[in-house]
Amino acid sequence: MNKLKPCPHCGKEPIINHIEPHRHSMQLGGFKMPDHPGSFTIECCGGMIHDTLDAVTSMWNTRSVLGLLAEISGLLQPGEVNAGLILDDRPYFLVLVPQKPNSKLRWADAMEWANSIGFELPTRREFSLLLANCSLQFDADSYWSRSPSAHNDDYAFMQRFHDGNQSSNQKSREYLARAVRRIYLDEVEA
Repeated sequence: MNKLKPCPHCGKEPIINHIEPHRHSMQLGGFKMPDHPGSFTIECCGGMIHDTLDAVTSMWNTRSVLGLLAEISGLLQPGEVNAGLILDDRPYFLVLVPQKPNSKLRWADAMEWANSIGFELPTRREFSLLLANCSLQFDADSYWSRSPSAHNDDYAFMQRFHDGNQSSNQKSREYLARAVRRIYLDEVEA
């Protein structure tokens, strides 16, 4: 049997279940449910089912894009979350790191904090992905992005997780901050 790869979404080890053959006595809409010949499932953030363990393991390990996600899961550090793929000139997986500053910060201090731990604040575009895929990792509050306003040097954009909106505000205001790193597809071994 092939070694089972980690979940491509959270990086954890998936759960393998063996469902023994069994008979159904239930009827749905006047039809008797067919007897179950037995199967194996793999579950985590999604799942797969097949009649043999080798087949379901092979299906799990050879998913196209999801297979690539499984490969990068091995590159995640404890507490990191793979937010998803950014399709850019140089496509990359966006990774939310677990570190958080101790308090709300002004924009320049938030930028300096992220740099001091070796990462960056997310861009506006990256925050859209984080909002869609990782909103439970954030408090219902506002977070600085690294994107300054193009119209006013004293303003920068922030992501509001309590209502999902992005807006710019004065860099002198204090908001929360989170940091991200990037895993570029051209750096992931095939």
